[in-house]
Amino acid sequence: MKKKIINLILILMLCLQQGLIAQNTNNALHFKSNDYVELNIAKDVNSLTEFTVEFWVNFDAEENTDYNTFYAVNTLDYGNRFLIRCAGSQDGIKDAAIVLINDGSNQYIIGTTTIGDNKCHHIAFTYSNEVCSLYVDGQLDGFGNYRIDLQESDLHSLGQEYDRTPNPTSAFYNGKLDDFRIWNTAKSKTEIDTDKGIELIGNEANLITYFNFNQGIPSAKNTDIKNIINKAQPSQEGILVNFSLKGSASNFIISSCFNSSVEPDKNVFSLDTTNILNIQFDTSSDHLLSESLQEIEKINDFMNQYPSIHIEVHGHTDNQGSSEFNKDLSQRRANVVKQKLIKLGINESRIHTKGFGDTLPVATNDTSQGRQKNRRTEFIIIKK
Repeated sequence: MKKKIINLILILMLCLQQGLIAQNTNNALHFKSNDYVELNIAKDVNSLTEFTVEFWVNFDAEENTDYNTFYAVNTLDYGNRFLIRCAGSQDGIKDAAIVLINDGSNQYIIGTTTIGDNKCHHIAFTYSNEVCSLYVDGQLDGFGNYRIDLQESDLHSLGQEYDRTPNPTSAFYNGKLDDFRIWNTAKSKTEIDTDKGIELIGNEANLITYFNFNQGIPSAKNTDIKNIINKAQPSQEGILVNFSLKGSASNFIISSCFNSSVEPDKNVFSLDTTNILNIQFDTSSDHLLSESLQEIEKINDFMNQYPSIHIEVHGHTDNQGSSEFNKDLSQRRANVVKQKLIKLGINESRIHTKGFGDTLPVATNDTSQGRQKNRRTEFIIIKK
């Protein structure tokens, strides 16, 4: 029997903790043990005479005592060129941001602001013709005059730094990292402080690298994701290495650095603010095909991770067939998804359903492509 593809749009507008809103999808990447991200950006930053690197972190200093690295630029033979990391045992301070610059010998900019307190902190570094500045939470935290000579052959990574050993990866970061950006200009203190929580599109002037980590379903099974999307340079994806991509560690998670006062939006948003999954039913039937079960399992994982969430499943059809049949079919399909979640252990009271039939199209019903878009099931968060 011919299959129909039903697009399942899961609205994940849930912000549970403190901070500033940067993206509606609102994920971060959690690092644990020996996972890290390889960045294919050396060509973009090669020979820059000025630039800005900025990102958010949230971590426990007790889990990062060995020069654990947020962002590293290493030479092709694994030497240090430029690192932004946590304080180590020989830095003279227990908990702060450290910038290491090798301009012939190792030079250090040592911050003074506590950052490993399990709270969100924004870290930024600017470079302009050998003037180096470190900012924490929008405030100047250290500076110096050193030369950084970035090369196209350099190795860039998040969550570790390469070292001259047989197994060169080392200094692994343990914690959350979010909204990593590189600009080809040295931003001012005012710009850094004002813009650090503003949502970016990816095509902003002077933005050359942007990873917002808004992929997957937070704390669910995301093992099918191999790369992270560079919103500023889509062809320059990052490579996820050694991430488990299951559960609340070493995976995409709900960001803790954004605004908890934003209520989940009950509307269907654009693709930029939703996660799209595919569910398949038999034609004109509520029989769910087996290949769709993994998609429902992801929703189950998400609801188990956040047990206060209540969702509403909305069923929609195209306009083929009578209105009465379409409304009944859309309701039955939404009910099937609900029953599958109940069988997986979700309490029935947390799942509501409603069938709209063909009354709320999102595209024209005059073409097969439009009708396919209209045949969909939507999840919205109605209680958090």
